[in-house]
Amino acid sequence: MMSPRLREYIKVILVLSAIVYVVIFTSQYVIKSLRRPIVVKSSKSLSKEQLITIGIPRAVPTVSVNRRLSVTTMVKPWVITNKVEGGKLSSLKKAAGGYNNQMKLDMNIPVEIINCANKTVTNPYKYDYSTEFYLPPPVQDLCRMSLPDLEYLYQRYLSSIQTVCKNPRRFGKITDGGWDVCVEPKYLQINSCLVYSFGINNDFSFDDDIADSFHCEVHSFDPSMGAKSHVRSKDRTYFHATGLSDVTRTNVVGNEWRMQTFQDIRTELNHVERMPDVVKMDIEAWEWNVLPEMFASGHFPRQLIIEFHLWSQRYTTQKDMWIRRLAILRDIYDAGYRIFWMNRNLVCKYKSLYTFKPTLACHEISLLRNGPNVLTGSNT
Repeated sequence: MMSPRLREYIKVILVLSAIVYVVIFTSQYVIKSLRRPIVVKSSKSLSKEQLITIGIPRAVPTVSVNRRLSVTTMVKPWVITNKVEGGKLSSLKKAAGGYNNQMKLDMNIPVEIINCANKTVTNPYKYDYSTEFYLPPPVQDLCRMSLPDLEYLYQRYLSSIQTVCKNPRRFGKITDGGWDVCVEPKYLQINSCLVYSFGINNDFSFDDDIADSFHCEVHSFDPSMGAKSHVRSKDRTYFHATGLSDVTRTNVVGNEWRMQTFQDIRTELNHVERMPDVVKMDIEAWEWNVLPEMFASGHFPRQLIIEFHLWSQRYTTQKDMWIRRLAILRDIYDAGYRIFWMNRNLVCKYKSLYTFKPTLACHEISLLRNGPNVLTGSNT
């Protein structure tokens, strides 16, 4: 017969097991919630004047208010209206399937791509995956590709290695928050390196590690943290409450974010004659607007460390958006950048409407400019 003391021990063990289970379950729920995209109800079309160009270093989870949406979608930088109601920022997101041509123009999708994507395809383009190394073809050929092929090409291209860095090194966390940089002397000089880091979300592990290890001058940028610009450590690390955009907007009021182009940031920091050695971007899809503006203005850092974002499942049904992104990836390649490292963000994913499989929505990519090309053997 079981003694009273033994029964008490068993009760304590059962209670503790229940507590541990609840803690584990709650923790998993909280972690999942922090990764959950924002869904807000679409109530009207936004005029171009209502749109502000901002970068979102991290998404803030909120409760879905549109139960009819079968797929959650992320609030995009171009559809945040800076309108204060009752002290809160009113954010309106147009439903993913409801983008009209004007909204696409506001997203910097050229009218040529919009028109091209809307044409009926009578002569489909057959991409030769065996010989072209997943390099995106010209826009006119992209327009002749099907949506499944565009998705597949995008995924394959960002999963390919195009050049070799003999000495790659990860700075910051081994998990999310760390980034891989080529530390060969011709790409990163100790004691004289300059690093721009866009998108912090209160995680300075990358910035501090590369500053301490290589004595780099590091400038960290994030307008969303509620912190003021300040010097983090003398003559080495600096924080700027500014976001990276394709337009400059510094006369801000209320809850607006201070945004600048890459060129205006360099000018303000007196770096006109000094190109950053490393530019890291984790700015939640705003990279698609920033990179064309940077290249058009003649800014080509030695290394680009970027997380490319796709966002949601329904977003992948927009052919002109696929074409725009693949065209930008081709522009990056034509500017002399080659992928030497890629990291799969397995948390950031969506279910493909074409393969019905979980598919990557975020790719952390490290690129060198004018490095050796492992695909052709050339140096460009």
